[in-house]
Amino acid sequence: ADHDNFRAALTWALSRRTNVDDAMRLITHLFPFWQVRGLATEGREFIKDVLSHPGGTGDSTLRAAALHASARLAAAQGDFETANDHEQRALRHWRECGDRLAQVEALTGLGNDSADRSAYDEAERYYRQGLELCDDLGDLADRQRAALLINQGTLKRRAGQFDAARSLYDQALSVYRAAGDRRAEAVILNNLGCIALDTGDLDDARSKFESAHDVYEEIGFARGTSVALSNLGDVALAERRFDDAARYHQGRFPPAPDRTRRRSRRP
Repeated sequence: ADHDNFRAALTWALSRRTNVDDAMRLITHLFPFWQVRGLATEGREFIKDVLSHPGGTGDSTLRAAALHASARLAAAQGDFETANDHEQRALRHWRECGDRLAQVEALTGLGNDSADRSAYDEAERYYRQGLELCDDLGDLADRQRAALLINQGTLKRRAGQFDAARSLYDQALSVYRAAGDRRAEAVILNNLGCIALDTGDLDDARSKFESAHDVYEEIGFARGTSVALSNLGDVALAERRFDDAARYHQGRFPPAPDRTRRRSRRP
């Protein structure tokens, strides 16, 4: 019902030239919904209509936020050309406005898009620019800094620089734990488990994936629990526990004895 109400509000705002700014404000609220629910096509169509519509005050911050939302939705659909164009435009607006925190968001998006295109050196440059802004902003940008550290860690992991990746992930984990961000904590635990699996430390990999699963389960994030179980299946395969691996990959835990040992290891 709320979704239908937002759609109606956007349509109404676009029908009145004086309400284009209101439509842009609505986009900032709808963007996470479109992103999480996989409604990128709908979101992009609405944003395109808003950005091309006459009227409004020409508020650069509103337009930048709309462009940023459009860029993220385009990237989700693999349209990196549009994503880069819109994110670059958003970055220019935010630089003109002097909004450094928003600039970090744009630079993070540009870096992620570059990484997804396997342009890793370019991605690293964007991440470094973002981290420099975070240094200037101090505590105000703790979470943005942590996100950039995760992204840098992933680049290092892809390059086989596992110690550097682990250090970056550990730094980010401390920030998110202090902030009480359980979902981000689980993401990093999963990433650390992947490093342990890559380097053959199966006990540590299992421990990290189990911890990630527990956090995902506590917060009710089903997709995350599925990923963690699949990763535990990969550990079981590496240990040649083929029956357990099959159960994990089917989204189930092994029989009770293994689960008892598992729960005894919980922190």
